[in-house]
Amino acid sequence: MRQDRRRPATRSSGTWWVPGLVVCSALILALAILSRLTSHGESSEAARHAAKAGCGQVRRTYRQHQSGPWVTVSAPVARVLADSHGTSTHQRFVVRCPGGQTVLIVNNVDVGHRAPVHDGELVAAHGQYIWNTLGGLVHDTHHSTDANPNGWVLAGGHVYQ
Repeated sequence: MRQDRRRPATRSSGTWWVPGLVVCSALILALAILSRLTSHGESSEAARHAAKAGCGQVRRTYRQHQSGPWVTVSAPVARVLADSHGTSTHQRFVVRCPGGQTVLIVNNVDVGHRAPVHDGELVAAHGQYIWNTLGGLVHDTHHSTDANPNGWVLAGGHVYQ
């Protein structure tokens, strides 16, 4: 009895690139998604520079009873509050400016990243200011989901969007 010495069936030499293209495309897509998830958009250096604003912008907008301007505030965390749960989850903490004004920072963690903040820690936040009698609040502290600018929270030397 004679053994069959034919080579095993292989893919034709003209179609080897199709699986390679699929794998490369999947890898590129995965890297793009990973980059979007880990990229904070704003560089730490740019955020640190912007954080030097202190409380001047929120002090002005508070005195003028303005809502809507984009501001940067830099102050120590006075109190970390429990998350609020509504249509999305928001991390909440209060910063206290040198003049005594408090500002609530409302960070949507369903859209952006949670910032690990602690009482007494100096943090900065960039977002849209909303006036209220308690000192106001800053929200949209995450990457933009529409035509608005990117917001962010700077904590522990890292930018969270």
